[in-house]
Amino acid sequence: MSKKSVIYSKHIFLFPFRWDSVTENETNLENLSINKRININQFEKALNKENWDFYSAKDQSLKGYYIDEFVNYNEYVYFYDYVRDALYDEIENRENIVKHFTYNLGQDASYHIHIKTDEKTTSVYQLNMKKIFLHVFSNGVGLLSYHLENNIYKEKESILQINDFGRRIYPQFLSSDGKDSTSIIKRRFLADKIQLNINGKNIIEDFSRYNLQQNCHDDMLTIASHPIQLPNFILELFNTNDQVIFHSSTRNLQYGQICIRPIIDDRMFTICWFRNDWMINELKEHRQAGFDTEYNYHTNEFWYKYIFIDGKSLTCANKNMLRRENMKHTYERFTEDGTLWGVSRYSLVGLTNTEYFGREIISTHATTIYYQMVVLCLMQRASVLKYSNEVARISRNIKEKHPEIEEINESYLKFINKMYFREITAQDQGIELYDMLQENMRIEREIADLKREIDEIYQFASLANDKIQQEIDRDQNELITKITIIGVLFLPPSLLAGILGINIMPKYEEIPSLLFNGEIYIPFVFGIGTIVVISLLLTWLLINVFKLKIFKRNNSAKIDKQ
Repeated sequence: MSKKSVIYSKHIFLFPFRWDSVTENETNLENLSINKRININQFEKALNKENWDFYSAKDQSLKGYYIDEFVNYNEYVYFYDYVRDALYDEIENRENIVKHFTYNLGQDASYHIHIKTDEKTTSVYQLNMKKIFLHVFSNGVGLLSYHLENNIYKEKESILQINDFGRRIYPQFLSSDGKDSTSIIKRRFLADKIQLNINGKNIIEDFSRYNLQQNCHDDMLTIASHPIQLPNFILELFNTNDQVIFHSSTRNLQYGQICIRPIIDDRMFTICWFRNDWMINELKEHRQAGFDTEYNYHTNEFWYKYIFIDGKSLTCANKNMLRRENMKHTYERFTEDGTLWGVSRYSLVGLTNTEYFGREIISTHATTIYYQMVVLCLMQRASVLKYSNEVARISRNIKEKHPEIEEINESYLKFINKMYFREITAQDQGIELYDMLQENMRIEREIADLKREIDEIYQFASLANDKIQQEIDRDQNELITKITIIGVLFLPPSLLAGILGINIMPKYEEIPSLLFNGEIYIPFVFGIGTIVVISLLLTWLLINVFKLKIFKRNNSAKIDKQ
């Protein structure tokens, strides 16, 4: 094996996002319900076919996941059957939960991370880009991932900087000190520039749009109108020079366009595998401390920085806390075999020796099986945050959004039953790692909070609907009562008219003479007059004696509606 082909580390940066599509003439997304803003088929249609390879479950000649090699087989059988529907776009998967796409990288694709070391000096890390995956889920979230390999840099400091500076998508803060507003943060953890060379294109993001000159009010207003903008190395993957369909802002959207927004913060999730004999041997050294075994990684600063993606300075200045965090976030089952895994809210990192098992098996697990575990957890976390945003949006005008609450509740129940899993595999190490990812992302707790939010808003809407229905029922009852009373009023006169009807009407041949000669037919006048008098008398008795409110609206109903 030549020196050039040696892989020292593998890196995967995952960008979780929420997406909304404009499916109606209404371009203000706030006015559209969740079902009217999410159309996974429209998302697929909007992707540029020259840049993205995608697979349709309707096309029997293609599969979204094709088991054509041992690696794919090992990954596929690792997961429970019911989990695969959320991972793979198979032909038999009719639920349409997820669609997968792969970007056409071309030859010699690369990912360049430019890091400022001082005002005048910049260091560059060049990584081979192996894949760009896109996972789009039917509930309005998605994941974009960059799969990178490093065959140049073997120092641990380089691995730390690649992870930290390569994952940032916008500045965490802006500063008024220095040459411009990003000069300080670029020396800490924001790349000076990230450059992608793919498929004959050179995509560059230097974050210059955030460079505010001191005391420049206009620049600040520009940033304030759109503070979070997706970098070019994300947005230009979706759009072309000729057609811009995907946007990172909801402003000025048109029919058929799609808005993509980061759902967590300025960091992409980082998966990293790193091989280093000296480092793993140092960390697995141990000694007995009473009944306990004390490993070096418990107090090692590099291990903390590796887990929590600290590129330069250590972010924990307390040795007791550092020890607790290292022990809490380390998966230690295979420590003495030369393998350590670290899990945090934003990372899954592995350190192995250079032997075959670590070099070939563990590194492959990191980019396949464990990658899919992270995809599931990030999808779940992003979904929870998206649903929480939807609940907050509806809560601002809950009285007019009863149908939307039903939609969210229906979508949430589908998510719980089809996309959220407490266990995904029968393998012990898989169960344990998945549990650590779930715990660190606080997914179970967040889902419990989300369930309470949805239950509360659903209960509120149900009570409001019940109140409206009660008012409708009361109005209907009042109307029925009035109609009944009016019918009762006319029952005695009708009976009397029936009795007198035989005698009060003139004969048919006498009617013309009565009409044209002005004669009065006494029986008819007497009969009609009797009916009117009796009706008026009954009405007076019902209103004044029996106190029935026939033509007056119940005041309590008016008060309730107010």
